[in-house]
Amino acid sequence: CLEWLEFWRYFLTNFMNKRNKLVAGIVMLGILTVVTGCSWSGNEGDPDPAGTVKTAMINSSNIKSANYEIVVDGKAIKEGEIPADGAELSPLTTLLTGSTTLSGAFDVRTKEDPKFRIKFDGKGIWNGGAEQSLAGEVSLVNKNLYFQVNKLPEVGAVAMYKEVIDQALNKWWFLPLPPDVLKEFEVLGKDEKDLTPEEKKLKDLFESTTFFTDVKYEGDEKVGGVKARKYSVKFDEIAVKKYVEEVT
Repeated sequence: CLEWLEFWRYFLTNFMNKRNKLVAGIVMLGILTVVTGCSWSGNEGDPDPAGTVKTAMINSSNIKSANYEIVVDGKAIKEGEIPADGAELSPLTTLLTGSTTLSGAFDVRTKEDPKFRIKFDGKGIWNGGAEQSLAGEVSLVNKNLYFQVNKLPEVGAVAMYKEVIDQALNKWWFLPLPPDVLKEFEVLGKDEKDLTPEEKKLKDLFESTTFFTDVKYEGDEKVGGVKARKYSVKFDEIAVKKYVEEVT
């Protein structure tokens, strides 16, 4: 347990301090997952789905309080062995097949005291082995980082020291965040007029980057009891890679 605490301490005091631009950039990229409602008059569909999604993405960067739930299903395959579009993946090329649900909330209306909660629950199969699970929760409240792990994949060191590790599961742990780390979260609650030149540059890069291709309007549906428009998109891998490289 002490080793885990030391890891988090090292991460928060070293990695985040050295990667301020990366943190801000990835946070902005993460905004892509926030669901935003967009109104449209009439029932004829959306003549400009790409423009609507782009506008929603930019508007999402101004959201300061929200609840969310994201479900991601996917496969990871070996580089150089990607099949033609639509082809089935063979067991030999599939490294990981899995599904993850992320849910929670954030509130950055008070930039000096940001709050967020992320609950994750995932399962997957690695290299054709048995299905494994990973679940836990992370919260930032009163400038303290609270976290708990509920499930861990029973492989490697986790399997070897299962009895010891099980004692640390399903328990809340916390770390007080250093002031310089907390300051990095303040960018989420800033109004545009308060952004530094570097933060403004990152925001402009985020808003000018087109992350999606093949944007299609799929019709209306209800999400959490609220009428919403559904769109399907494909990530533009080259644009995402370029964006991440620029913010690092």
